[in-house]
Amino acid sequence: MATIRCPFSGIDLNDIAVKRASLSFEAALTVHILRLQGRKIHTISAMLGTNQARVVDVLQLKVHPEAANLAVELAAA
Repeated sequence: MATIRCPFSGIDLNDIAVKRASLSFEAALTVHILRLQGRKIHTISAMLGTNQARVVDVLQLKVHPEAANLAVELAAA
């Protein structure tokens, strides 16, 4: 992830290059895989460029529920 520098404070900030208003099946699969790897919800949402509520919806199987089983199968392979 690239960084940018705040012109006022000089602090380095993470640049969010990708922003998603919704999560595709592939993104939902990625959510489950990252969670299985132990990533935290706020980290997953930042990595995908979306808000935490969308990630939680995926993890609670409200969106693309079939992605959860596929993620487990892929992680076991």
